[in-house]
Amino acid sequence: MKNSRFPLFLGAILAMVLGLIAANSGVFKSSDSKVVANSIVRMKVSTVLNPSKQVPQFSLLDHRGNEFTKASLEGKHSILFFGFINCPDICPGTLQFLKSVKKNLATADSWSKFQVIFVSVDPARDTVENMSQYVPYFDEEFIGVTGSIESIDAFAKSLSMPYSLGEKDEHGNYNVDHSASLLLADTTGNVKAIITQPHTLEDITSDLLAIVSK
Repeated sequence: MKNSRFPLFLGAILAMVLGLIAANSGVFKSSDSKVVANSIVRMKVSTVLNPSKQVPQFSLLDHRGNEFTKASLEGKHSILFFGFINCPDICPGTLQFLKSVKKNLATADSWSKFQVIFVSVDPARDTVENMSQYVPYFDEEFIGVTGSIESIDAFAKSLSMPYSLGEKDEHGNYNVDHSASLLLADTTGNVKAIITQPHTLEDITSDLLAIVSK
């Protein structure tokens, strides 16, 4: 992911965080956390929302070609990452990192409470067939999600996840700027927390375990 528009993109990510925070009220209590507003609590690398941000209904496709809806997020805590297959570094690095997070959660006997969702913000190129080859390479249990351009755009906007398609070169290739933040959806499919960089294995594992224990 190129950083030619990085200062502007930082502003977009800040707007994402503020937008999610503004939509919530109440207090999440944790002995390991610092309350920074009436509606949120800041943990080691996570901003926890209480109540969770409501996510509207949506209809996408997973990497196996099955319908992926809000119901697909229910029953487990979903770690969502938005990216694209042709991403040269951020996306493969994050997916590999999430595999390590999974290993840590499994060691803590808690992986069964979670699932990892990789959402493409480049659905024109990231077809179901391409996603079915890409996502399982990192982990067979990870779920890749794509869909129509309109559906992906609506879904990303509903979660306040910014992305921007770059200009095509003479060969028709282009880059995509996107957030490197992770979202954690609760077992009802609504956004419970925003996990911002830097992503450190110990801190993310600690936060996730603390959040789901409440």
